[in-house]
Amino acid sequence: MSLPPTLFLQSGLGAGIYVVDATPQMLDIDFIKTYLVADNTACALIDSGPSNAASHVAETLTRLCKNQETIYIVLTHIHLDHGGGVALVAEHLAQQGYRVETLVHPRGEKHLRDPSKLWQASRQVLGERAYEFGEPVPYSLSGLRPTSDGEKLCLGNTVLEIIHTPGHASHHQSIVLGLPEGTIVFTGDSAGVYDPLTSGLAPTTPPPFRLEPFLQSLKKMKAYDPEWIAPTHLGPGPGNLLEKHEEQVKLWVDIVSENPGLSTEQLLEKILERDELSRKLYTGLGWSKQIQGVLVDSIEGIKAYIEQAKR
Repeated sequence: MSLPPTLFLQSGLGAGIYVVDATPQMLDIDFIKTYLVADNTACALIDSGPSNAASHVAETLTRLCKNQETIYIVLTHIHLDHGGGVALVAEHLAQQGYRVETLVHPRGEKHLRDPSKLWQASRQVLGERAYEFGEPVPYSLSGLRPTSDGEKLCLGNTVLEIIHTPGHASHHQSIVLGLPEGTIVFTGDSAGVYDPLTSGLAPTTPPPFRLEPFLQSLKKMKAYDPEWIAPTHLGPGPGNLLEKHEEQVKLWVDIVSENPGLSTEQLLEKILERDELSRKLYTGLGWSKQIQGVLVDSIEGIKAYIEQAKR
């Protein structure tokens, strides 16, 4: 939908943190947000967004990073809606004369070089929704490298810490930004979908979901006591959502475990009866195909996890 960027926070350290829309035109809701941390000497983009929004994201960066020579792209993970457009964004920026360095979880690097298996798996899981995000192209530039857990990335006075947070995906990582005003954790899909307008929250637990790593990742992020979290889907919210999300995921697992014979649609009804945060999201945005997809995929992931645990 190509919304203009908005300033989320201007830090006393000199960095501006911007919310950059990365929603393809054909989606029915402003669903995908990337985040730009612009320091005096360098910029860092948290997630590139999908291929079908790459030109808008890249053009926005060239406007916001006029005085910087280096742009880092840090992917929370490689799923189409988060990292599918990274090669296109990087190529556009390089053509404009920027030095571009892309950081990805070690398990995701090879799939950026050759995204054919990623695209095939995405079409199997998402169906037609995969085409709304767009097919990823191979990352052919130099400057693509894997991260290490706890790695620090310095942007002048501003320091990002990259922490590995599996659960949603084995190749997931979150980014911690400590500022005098408070800590921000860019959570990707490791802490759900949050709608700032309705205060609605729902899990992002599609197959192959793993409960124990997911909960450990939430614990890892909570240890930073963040003032804010910044999910890729819908928008940022208060840091205490990490605690609420942990309780929410456990509730969803309990509901699915207690009702093994119910369909996904019936389980969603049960969940909406008992989970106020999901009910807020569904009441406000349940008409959206994207939100419907998140809810259904998350239930399916928990169902598959429970069935696998029984074997």
